[in-house]
This record gives sequence, structure tokens and C-alpha cells, in this order.
Amino acid sequence: MKKLLAVTIIGCLTFSFVGCGKSNQEANNAQTSTEVDGTETVLKEDETDYAALNENVLPLFSYNTLYSFEGYDSMEAAAYDYLSFDYDMECDGENVIIPYVDILGADDTNADDVLVYGNYYLWQYTKNADTIEAVSGGSYPGVIHMEMIGDKDNALYSANSFDEGLTDEDTKEIMGDYYDAYIEANSDQEKIETEIAQVLADYVSANNLQITKYKLFGQDAKELPASHAGVIPPDINYGSSELYTVEEMDEAIALIYDEFYTWEGCELHSIEYAGDECNNEENLEWANSMVEGQNFTQYIEFTSSFHSPVEGGGAWEPDEEYEDYKWSLARADGGEWQLISWGYA
Repeated sequence: MKKLLAVTIIGCLTFSFVGCGKSNQEANNAQTSTEVDGTETVLKEDETDYAALNENVLPLFSYNTLYSFEGYDSMEAAAYDYLSFDYDMECDGENVIIPYVDILGADDTNADDVLVYGNYYLWQYTKNADTIEAVSGGSYPGVIHMEMIGDKDNALYSANSFDEGLTDEDTKEIMGDYYDAYIEANSDQEKIETEIAQVLADYVSANNLQITKYKLFGQDAKELPASHAGVIPPDINYGSSELYTVEEMDEAIALIYDEFYTWEGCELHSIEYAGDECNNEENLEWANSMVEGQNFTQYIEFTSSFHSPVEGGGAWEPDEEYEDYKWSLARADGGEWQLISWGYA
């Protein structure tokens, strides 16, 4: 985009300026106007390519831009936006703060000062060609202080300050009973990197950026995963289980999401727990036969419904509702779920 720059020149110097910097023809092409006080304003065309200048400027991170669908986590949203807005003031030039929030627990005894314990990652990112690249930052365990607005079931949260642990002793004091949970969470760097990559993918997609890769500090560039931004979450029926908690089911469902959201054009409508009876010897024997070298001791199964792309493609019939689509996962005692298979029996 081009602009007109106004250059004000003292009248007595006008002739010298034209003689030194332009030909007479160029001077004649310039738009001029003379003010009452004898000064002359020359309007000349600005050749700066502002679009090119802005190409590498990354937009401010906003949780609502990424996850503005019904059912988003209000406490998580408050943490993300507080960190991104407050710390972005310290960014250099074209860089932007993109946080990663890992909430470990909360004390909402006092609605005016809800204590949200977590490990909060704050990194400055820059755009380098087709890559979003981390340039500085780190993890900051601590407590974000929030105000809870409304009743607990439908509360909104507003964050107002952050107590961060700068040393291990600080962290122990601040985190209290959540210190061990912080140490455990912080030790799983593979999971942290996976979730940071997902946040970056969602940020890139929500802002329509021409970026296909991400590069964490000290690492090689990698392809961004499929984005979840703007995806309406499915209805989830956890049923009744004496074997698994909702949190354990959510860990399994997260793997289903990771696979499903690579299916371009498909829309996930529901996920339902298939029941404790699926955790049987027959299914465990089958799961162990599917993955070499494993000794699975727990099996979990879900069914789902989803809609195929309007134009079809791949294995899908066009514009079709698929129901009772099965997902099978297994794990060893104390281990992480593995997605074994999906489809119709």
C-alpha cells in the first residue's frame, strides 16, 4: 500500500531543494501547496511497501480468537490472556508472547482471590519465512491470582497478578502442596512440547498466517500439527465407571482428538464411553497382539459419531453421518494410553 508523505519546506529554500534532489520534470509532477506564512508543502508518493513490512509482524495472542466456542475453559482463558497481554509489553519489535498454560490445581475458597497453581511457559516468538520460531523465554511455575465472577458451575474469571517462582526455594514456598505435581509435570518434556506445538498450530490457523512449521528454542524446525482452533467440541458421555476417572478418560479422548482432527473436512459430533465391561481378557489379549513388546493391563473403548466431508474423499462417503464408530486404547498400569485402532469391527 502506498501513502502520500507531506514534507514542509521553508519557502526561501524551495529552489535549492528542487535543484539538488530532482529534475524539473520531477518537481513539476510533485503536488505542492503554499501556505499563508510562505511555507510550501510538497506531497510526494511514498514508495514504502507497508504490506511487506507488516508481513513478519505477528498479531497479539488471544485465547478467545483461538477457542471462541461454547464450552471453553474460562479459568484457562483468563490465565492465557493475562500472561499474553501483560508480558507482551516486554516483547521486542515484531515478536509476540505466546503462552502455554498447564494448570495443576486451584483454591477457590475466596472468590475474590482464587489461587491458580500451574506451570506457565512464556516464550517470545518471531516469524522467519514459513516458520514461527521461539527466540527467548522459559517456564515460570507459580500462582495466578484471579477473581471468580458468578457461581462456580458457570463462573467467569479475571486474572490480576502472578506470583512466580524464580528459584527452587521460591517455587516450593509458592506451590505448597502442588510442588510435587509441578516437578512431575515439568519432567514430561515430550508432552509439554506436543501441547506447545498444538497452541502454536491453533494460533497460526486462527490468525490465517502463512506458516507451516514451528521451531522451539535450540531445536530444529518441525511441521505444525493439525489445528484445533475454532473446532466445536463434541458431546461427551462419560457414562458410569468404577475403573476410570473422568480425568483418565479425558487423557484417552485427547488421543482420539489428535487422530480425528487430521481428517480434513470431518466434523466430530459425539464421543461415548463404551463401558467397564470392555476391559476384559479378550480385548487385552487382542491389544497386546496389535503392539509388539507391550504388556497392556487396562483397555478402554469409546464410540463416536461424526459427519464426513460434503465432497467425500478418502475412505468416506460424501456428506454422510457415521455412528457407533469405535476407538480402542490400552495402557499398562500407571502408564499412558496408546491408541490401538479405530473404525468398524
